[in-house]
Amino acid sequence: MITNFDVRKQPNSYRLSDHAYKILFNDHTSMDVLDPDEYSIPLEYFCTRNYKDIQSLVGKGEMLPDIVAQVSCIQNADKVDETTTPPKTTSNLILTCVFDSGDTAYVSVWDNQASKVREDVALLKEEPIVVIVTGVNPKNLRGDLYLNATASTRFFWNVENNITEEFRKR
Repeated sequence: MITNFDVRKQPNSYRLSDHAYKILFNDHTSMDVLDPDEYSIPLEYFCTRNYKDIQSLVGKGEMLPDIVAQVSCIQNADKVDETTTPPKTTSNLILTCVFDSGDTAYVSVWDNQASKVREDVALLKEEPIVVIVTGVNPKNLRGDLYLNATASTRFFWNVENNITEEFRKR
């Protein structure tokens, strides 16, 4: 349980939640562990958006939506900066993701997150790969929808829950 916290209006930029308010911890905030048998709190919550809804968010900087999609291709797109000595390589990974509508978007992941995604994917044995990706920043690039990973982005690979079950049925 969290007590003694502040509540403020949520700004309209890069929000992870649809809620109008957010909580902020302060010097008096305290957290206590509760008995899990006494309280039933869901372990996961995703607010996935469909392709059309995400398109409407492009360029507004208002929300960082979650998606569920099937990964059809994984491409290394590392960048090398030749202007530095020695040249610096920035790790980039692009996941081609197909929504249940059949529309395609590209999830772009950078640096340490890209390395982690590479490790996670290498361990997957199942086909097809269905992923839930949280907190992406939608942008249009040359007419394509890119979902750029942020510091808050998380990947959930081939999990079995209501969201992926519904996705697989479509």
